[in-house]
Amino acid sequence: MHLENEYSADLKDISVASFQSNKEANDNFKPIISKMLSENLGEGMIIKSEVADYQFKALKYTFQYLDKTSSASSMANVLIAFNNSTMYLICFCTPMGDFPITKKSFDDFMDNFYIIGVDEIAVVPSKPCEANNTGGIVFINNSTNPYDFWIDNVYQLRLAGRTKSKEIAIKEGNSHKLYSKQVSGYALYPTEKNGILNVVRCSTYNWQVP
Repeated sequence: MHLENEYSADLKDISVASFQSNKEANDNFKPIISKMLSENLGEGMIIKSEVADYQFKALKYTFQYLDKTSSASSMANVLIAFNNSTMYLICFCTPMGDFPITKKSFDDFMDNFYIIGVDEIAVVPSKPCEANNTGGIVFINNSTNPYDFWIDNVYQLRLAGRTKSKEIAIKEGNSHKLYSKQVSGYALYPTEKNGILNVVRCSTYNWQVP
C-alpha cells in the first residue's frame, strides 16, 4: 500500500522503532490506522496494538469489525512496516469464533516469514549527534603562536598558529567551561581565555583565540 494524499503527511518519517519507546506516538498513530483499516476492510476498531518482533519488525494490530454478524470475517490481524513513504501491510482476517486458533497459526507462520531488508527500513537512521545527544565545537587559533584547549577542565588538543581543529563532539547542555592558554611566544605571561558554552544538539560552534 502506497501512502498518498491525507495519509502521507501523518505517516511521514514514522518508524517501527519509535513505537518501542514512545507510547504517545503509538496512541496518536492508532486512530489513523483504524480509519485506514475501516475504509479498506470494513467499519471497525483496533482493540490491541503492539510491536511485533518476528523475523522482521512491524506494528501489530488486532482489528475487530463492528458488524460481526453480517461479515464473514469479524476479526483481523494486521502487520505494518515502513520504508520511507511506502507502507507494507499484511492482513489476515477470520471469523471471531476461529480467531484464537487462526491467530496462533498466523503467528507460527509469521515466525518463519521473511521480508528482506525490513530490519533496515523499519528504523529511520539518525545522525550520530541525534543518537548521542551531542553538538560540536571547532577551535580556531588566529594567533601565530600555539595554544592549548580544554573543555570542562579536560585537555583536548594543541593548535599551531593560524590553524583550526576538526569538529569535537560536546554533550548537549548548558554551562560547558572552555579554556585556552598560550603555549609559547609571550614575553612575561601567556595569554589565557575563558568562556561558557551552551550546547544545542546537532549544532556546531566556533571558539576563537586570542
